[in-house]
Amino acid sequence: MEDEERTHIKRIEEFSGVIAPSKVAAYEDLFAFEYTKSQRVFRKSVKHWRDMLRNFGEIREEVVKEALMPYRGSRKAEQPHSSVLHNANEIKNALQDSPFQHHYTIIENSSILVLKDTK
Repeated sequence: MEDEERTHIKRIEEFSGVIAPSKVAAYEDLFAFEYTKSQRVFRKSVKHWRDMLRNFGEIREEVVKEALMPYRGSRKAEQPHSSVLHNANEIKNALQDSPFQHHYTIIENSSILVLKDTK
């Protein structure tokens, strides 16, 4: 997946004159600050928001921080699927024994059932 993701990002960057100066940002990176009070995570989310919003003009870091600060640490981390789904292990086993078993890896201890593309 990393190679595929790098290729995708490289293609986007090749067209940066058309769609830029915006950068690509994942939802998880943009909103990570909502699930923790960590200063490091907050700074990273602020950077991702600034990079994405740059398409609309130069955005001062202070403005982004001020907008995001009320939501910092405002959400609780999701519970693991095993505490919510009565058949979480069955789902995990079905995915592992599927025709896609060589293409995906299930990441353990995740609050979201994550499939990581290993192509």
